[in-house]
Amino acid sequence: MAKKNNGYIIILFLICLFHIVNNIIILKQDTVPLFFDEGGFYNLSILYYRHLFSSLKIANIFHHFHSISTFYPPLAFIAKMPFFAIWGISQDTSVLANSSFFFLLIYFTFLMGKYFGDAKSGLLAAFLLSFYPGVFGFSRTNFLTIPMAAAVAMSLYFLIRTEAFRSRKFSILFGFSIAFGLLIKWLYLIYLIPALLLFVFEVFSKRKENNFGAISKNFLIALTFGTILILPWYLPNIKNLIPMVLSGTYDNPNWEYFKSFVMKNPFRLGFLKQALMIEQYQLFTYYSVLFIYFLLKYIILKKNDLKKLMFLVSLSIPYLIFNFAITEYYSGDLCPRYTVPLFIIVATITAEGIMEIKKKITRKIIIVSVVLIGIGQFYWTWISYGREGGRYVFNRETFQRYTSRGLLSPKQIDWKISEIIDAIRDNRISNKINVLIIPHTPMTSALDYKLQLVSQGSVFFPLNATFIGSEYGFIPITKYKEAISKSDFVLTQEGDAFSYDDDSAWIRESIDALTTAFEEQKSSFSLLKEVDIYGGRLKILIYRRSIPADSAKDLSGSQGEGILIHAVDFYEGNLVYNSEFGLLIDGGVSPAYAVYEITLPYDGKYELWAKYATRDFRPVEIYFDGTLRKAAALTKFTQGWTYSDSRWFKELDIDAEKGKHTLKFVAQKTPFPHIDSIQIVYKTK
Repeated sequence: MAKKNNGYIIILFLICLFHIVNNIIILKQDTVPLFFDEGGFYNLSILYYRHLFSSLKIANIFHHFHSISTFYPPLAFIAKMPFFAIWGISQDTSVLANSSFFFLLIYFTFLMGKYFGDAKSGLLAAFLLSFYPGVFGFSRTNFLTIPMAAAVAMSLYFLIRTEAFRSRKFSILFGFSIAFGLLIKWLYLIYLIPALLLFVFEVFSKRKENNFGAISKNFLIALTFGTILILPWYLPNIKNLIPMVLSGTYDNPNWEYFKSFVMKNPFRLGFLKQALMIEQYQLFTYYSVLFIYFLLKYIILKKNDLKKLMFLVSLSIPYLIFNFAITEYYSGDLCPRYTVPLFIIVATITAEGIMEIKKKITRKIIIVSVVLIGIGQFYWTWISYGREGGRYVFNRETFQRYTSRGLLSPKQIDWKISEIIDAIRDNRISNKINVLIIPHTPMTSALDYKLQLVSQGSVFFPLNATFIGSEYGFIPITKYKEAISKSDFVLTQEGDAFSYDDDSAWIRESIDALTTAFEEQKSSFSLLKEVDIYGGRLKILIYRRSIPADSAKDLSGSQGEGILIHAVDFYEGNLVYNSEFGLLIDGGVSPAYAVYEITLPYDGKYELWAKYATRDFRPVEIYFDGTLRKAAALTKFTQGWTYSDSRWFKELDIDAEKGKHTLKFVAQKTPFPHIDSIQIVYKTK
């Protein structure tokens, strides 16, 4: 018997390996960056990897454990850490790290099917589940869908094995599974509570039995064990978490849209297809028909026992909630991806129904068809579906398909994220920058998350939130002008769809307000670069804050009483004059430096000014008489690198005696800015 079970385990492993290998191939081909929730989850994973074990002090570890994210529990992100350690940090590694949860999902589905039928039924259920497009599509994404499904499969299996909490061993394991699910996402409760309440009712209906005390004790042990495990994260965050969850549920600004668009016409074809899961991106039509047929047989012919009721309530109640109640926060559309964990029950009922067919030849034909059609549609969707179209995710319809389907096929779209990032990096005024992006699209979201990884400062979310460490807090429209006034760069879009959810009233209002606020302050910015995407159909315009007029002065030598020094007149150094730029530039040797001798006419206070041009962050140290007076000078940006782009900037104040002094400029690790002149302006005697 053990050898036979080992055979099934080997087949399960091969099924998982099949999907993982194909996922690697598809992810290698796909070039679409992570955006919205996926991008946020990726950044959170990196934060945990970089900070959770940065100190061996327990207090620091505990702090990072519950504070990196106060909205999403940490388990799914921490699970990626070994993968990052072995294969390095990348988007593909983050996605493939879900493979561990995929293994758990397939294994516990097998155990579920085996418990309700036999090992063959469990194997068929596992195969079916893995070939549902809604499952393999999301196994290639960074969403929490697969980790959540694994937690649901584990909990339902352990719950049914408790035998209404008569088994202490499985009661403890069930308690562990509760913590497992809640540390992935609090949404897990929607999948768990219907079945758990059913079992609680069953426990108390048997309270007159002799072993009621032991059953109650097992039940309390399960809840206590699960609660203790989740407290380190939930206890510090519960006060903030509950209002945020309630806000997303009851204060969802798209409820009016949802009620008018969906509830007034619930019998439209598209909605019915989604509600019945007869969609390519959920179950595939053939699998849907099989499930509906065997579900009806299951309801009519199966005896009404606890196991049957558990399946029905665990399927129907979350199904109704996710198909009729919970909408996507920004767009107001339904969220079919949340029904994916229910496919565990769908696969188990379908497999059990197939294996109970009495005619052997009929049963074999259906099993063979399930396998062949499953593999066939797997590769068919790879070729025909997924991230299609040149306008992909720039409009509402294609974005919703993606968040409903997962990644069914790879798409090579160059959004030129790196080019935009490089333009900002090469033209930043300092290491700390604020970037505001208008409007709210998957592309700008992907760019926003990427900026969070390369910038040291805050990055403004393209809608109305300020991102710091991948967590966002909404700010009112009245704060938009202030957000723009703090921005060093503003990115806007021309062409294509302005937003993927233009018909969402509150988003439209927010984007219009943000755009208007920018137009009012646009004179404070200059157009740095236009990035052409899709052959002119879409352009990203990069604006950089202009140098304030009062920060650059015209010091021609007659401004105040002082000394004008031409930068080329150093008595020691390695800078070189470039006739093309008309300025003294870096000579290619590090450190780059220039030393000047000056004679001051009076004792007193002086201002040191420098005239230079730079579009990159090239900090320079300034030494006066061998003493470091400024560690990061010459850091203001101009519009270019030539003499016509050069401007005067005040660098520091000097108290000095009359006589000879030395002035030294040193760029230790970066090239030297392009410099024209230095002036020492006398202020007081």
